[in-house]
Amino acid sequence: MRCLILCLILFISQFIACQSPATPSWRVTTPPGFVAIPSQNLRTANAVYKAVAADGAVIVMRIQRQQPEGDLAFWAAALENELRFQRNYELIDQDDVMTQDGPARVLYFRTGYDDEAFRYTLAVFVAQDTVVTIEAAAPLTHYDHHSLAITDTIRSLSR
Repeated sequence: MRCLILCLILFISQFIACQSPATPSWRVTTPPGFVAIPSQNLRTANAVYKAVAADGAVIVMRIQRQQPEGDLAFWAAALENELRFQRNYELIDQDDVMTQDGPARVLYFRTGYDDEAFRYTLAVFVAQDTVVTIEAAAPLTHYDHHSLAITDTIRSLSR
């Protein structure tokens, strides 16, 4: 199951093209019930932060330089379209939230794999030439338990 959750979040790096990773000066707060993985042990593509819960829920932050440059609306729409029309994720809600460093768009999806339902949250933040994504995934049966912690993590984004 953990392998599936990791697979659900690995695809984002395909859509935020870059010449080189941005300086990982961005931070989020590790929520209660999660443990941050030391940066030298991160194996998720372009991840600068990863936290896991004992039940398999995962939160990942990626930082990429934009190429081409787009605003928040562009990147949120591009990623939403990829998930909905290429990956068959069901968009169930979206919201604009304020992080410590400015506005972000948060997209909430439902998907399934091997007869198990999953929730997937994608927050997109754009600052100058950098795109920051915060992704969270968990089986539907566990997601609600972590939803507040995930939202707090997104809101804690800062430089």
